[in-house]
Amino acid sequence: MDQQSKRHICELVAGIIATDGEFHPKELTFMLKTFEQFGVAQGGDDSVVRPTVARQDAVNRMLQLPEDVRLQALKLVIGAAAADGKVVPDEQKYLDAVAEAAGIDGERLEALIVDHLLEHKSG
Repeated sequence: MDQQSKRHICELVAGIIATDGEFHPKELTFMLKTFEQFGVAQGGDDSVVRPTVARQDAVNRMLQLPEDVRLQALKLVIGAAAADGKVVPDEQKYLDAVAEAAGIDGERLEALIVDHLLEHKSG
């Protein structure tokens, strides 16, 4: 995956966390781990990550990703939303929009969300 795609994914992860205006420590930890995993926002000149908060901007960002990366990106965005053990309505709307852009239907999205929430409860 190229660096531009990694940055776009990090912007989506930061965006989903910012959608509800609550910054749960577990969500922030998830975001920072994602940034570290992708080598984004590590203190260099290009370290600023601008969260993609608006749903239409998130859709556009998802569409800019290569098709073979979109599911992975969606799973990370879901992971960020579910890190605090719940997905609130604003997060759900965001997920609905980016999932559609990624070519994932509502039923599959719900299954992915449930998997992440169950993972959170057992972890």
